Amino acid sequence: MIKNMIFDIGNVLVTFYPKAYFSQNFPDEIQCARICEEVFADEVWQLYDQGIYDKGDLSQIYKEKYPQDWQEISYVLEHWLSLMQLKEDTFAYVQAMKNQGYKIYLLSNISIDSAAYLKAAMPFFKVADGAVLSYEIKVNKPNRKIFEALFQRYQLQAQECIFFDDLPQNIAAANALGMHGIVFENMTQAAKEAADIIERERLC
Repeated sequence: MIKNMIFDIGNVLVTFYPKAYFSQNFPDEIQCARICEEVFADEVWQLYDQGIYDKGDLSQIYKEKYPQDWQEISYVLEHWLSLMQLKEDTFAYVQAMKNQGYKIYLLSNISIDSAAYLKAAMPFFKVADGAVLSYEIKVNKPNRKIFEALFQRYQLQAQECIFFDDLPQNIAAANALGMHGIVFENMTQAAKEAADIIERERLC
């Protein structure tokens, strides 16, 4: 039976839409898209989430790599944390599942700076029974090692877990390990899929 609910953070528990957020600062749509692409789609950002680079490393690398856009990139690096806003409907679901007796865990590709900000600003870390964050173990999803770290740290059985993540490749990795993965599009859709899984497993 299902005992554990595992949640990604970005675009599941909090919003993460850089282009929409920074469009107010960079009204030129093409420029805004380019700046956000340079910052958030660069492999350097993945290494930042992985705990390989810190914020100082980002600044140095981006300044050298994108000198023509450095002023705008510098602004993004100073203000990007505030683009993450709580998804109230997801948090309400988390609370409801917790009240029903399910264990709640977080599994996210996230930097040390983002984690510190969210722990201070958001309520879900206080509700969660545990978390495995990429910067701590130097591994990002969809690498199976981050999932295995979650299982080992909290003594979880994969088949007893439902995992919510917005990226299909992360769900594919979770499914390959025996978890019940749901590609998160919105909370209504995800809750319906989770209810179907819970009912199916209950009847097995």
